[in-house]
Amino acid sequence: MPASRTFPEALDTSSTLSLDFSQTRLSDKDAFKELAALSDRWKLGLVKVLPELSGDQNRQVFVPLGSSRNLPDPVRWYGDQAEGRVAHSGSLEQSFATGTYLVTGDPTHLDEFQGR
Repeated sequence: MPASRTFPEALDTSSTLSLDFSQTRLSDKDAFKELAALSDRWKLGLVKVLPELSGDQNRQVFVPLGSSRNLPDPVRWYGDQAEGRVAHSGSLEQSFATGTYLVTGDPTHLDEFQGR
């Protein structure tokens, strides 16, 4: 789906993806590895969106997968929304792979990616 003001412009989000791994045999750890590899292969710049579990719970955490480009930190939103923050991939250790991802790189191979 095309990105809108739902996600911060500062991340150069071209699309958002809602991925569901609940019906696969992949562990969350393996799913993140596969997503990182595909993100690197097609230069998608995938970023997992997580809730902030400490401090201001109105904030979101953005975790780049693979060797994504450097993201601005803090991540500023429109208006008076709470700033988000960027975290390293270790933040995914206790996370589910199912969820929302941002495409912050080249969306050229997005259809191919979604077909996997």
